[in-house]
Amino acid sequence: MLNSRSQFTESNNRLKKVFTDFSKVWQDTGEFWLDDRRSQFERKHLTTIGPSLQRLSSLLSQLTDTVADAEKDLSDGE
Repeated sequence: MLNSRSQFTESNNRLKKVFTDFSKVWQDTGEFWLDDRRSQFERKHLTTIGPSLQRLSSLLSQLTDTVADAEKDLSDGE
């Protein structure tokens, strides 16, 4: 069974991989979808995803550390 740190780290890594995979697929659509609607869609819906995921990843790392510290403190009392 994975501990909390491993579960958070695994989730963070999956999130990064899914975003990387999505980015590659989106880039590939640029070869076929070349109109203004694609540009509008990208500006309206996609431009904030990368920075938001970076912030989420950073916060998830902080949460991972906090939970690991709490688990350590709790186990020290046993």
